[in-house]
Amino acid sequence: MKAKLGVIFGTSKTNLPWPERKTMGNFHRTPFGETPELVTVLNIGSHDVVTINRHGDGHIFSPSSVNYRAIIWKMKELDVTHLLSFSAVGSLKETIVPGKTIVVPIQIYDDTKSIRKHTFFEGANNVVAHVSLADPICPQFANRISDALTKCDLKALGFNGFQHGGTYVVIEGPTFSTRAKSLFYKEILHADLVGMTAWPEAPLAREARIHYAAVCFPADYDSWRGGHAGVNADEVKAGLAPFAPIPELILPLIVKSLQNEPEKCHDCPASLDGFAFHSDPNKLSWEIRKRYEPLLPGTTRAKRGKPE
Repeated sequence: MKAKLGVIFGTSKTNLPWPERKTMGNFHRTPFGETPELVTVLNIGSHDVVTINRHGDGHIFSPSSVNYRAIIWKMKELDVTHLLSFSAVGSLKETIVPGKTIVVPIQIYDDTKSIRKHTFFEGANNVVAHVSLADPICPQFANRISDALTKCDLKALGFNGFQHGGTYVVIEGPTFSTRAKSLFYKEILHADLVGMTAWPEAPLAREARIHYAAVCFPADYDSWRGGHAGVNADEVKAGLAPFAPIPELILPLIVKSLQNEPEKCHDCPASLDGFAFHSDPNKLSWEIRKRYEPLLPGTTRAKRGKPE
């Protein structure tokens, strides 16, 4: 199966130069509800790149109300193999300067409140699966993204550079952290970033056998710095502005890399192999088996036929 890139955009506004087309009909529907908006397919270097804004057209879905399962499921239906998530975050370190430093994290700490549906396999009289998530972000895909950033002249754009590695704490939102929480993430967890969206994107992508990685745009210092005002939405908006050119710079490089360099990671596509998929298919109804067919080994949209 050829590599295919999917991209999730968020709060950061981006105007991209490539031809695009909106999917039509019922292409926002999934067995897990509707996507926040119809997916858009960009043509980058003669290759289709599937994109969506997690917050929907007009930013009408908060981080807690985004239907992450529908987004990831639609990416799987469209045969996406690699999913890149752009995420606005707060910095938990002085060295990660808002508006000046791009971060490609490799770990996630989930501090959400179980409001969000974070698995396809709820085990409610349907399917049970237990997927390894020691490395929630695909290390090889993260390396590929950092290689693309290395090829960009970030200093010419006013950036200090980028950081490869670090931990991204995901909070529920929509409010920002208290000072106590912010200090806990910084001083006790020794995390690097705090944001609101990488969870449950990462576990759902792993369940869907998709390589997942994130590019984070630190827009503020959260609320941990004594003697400084806590973060507010206006500060985040201003802090995100310098990052607007980044997707246009790195997406063609990532597409080219995926086409020219074989993927070294074999763990993500094999996430449901063996005993990970616990349920006995013979004990499941035909409807349930059909529902989960896109996650089973060896299934592509070409084999399944177009989704309804």
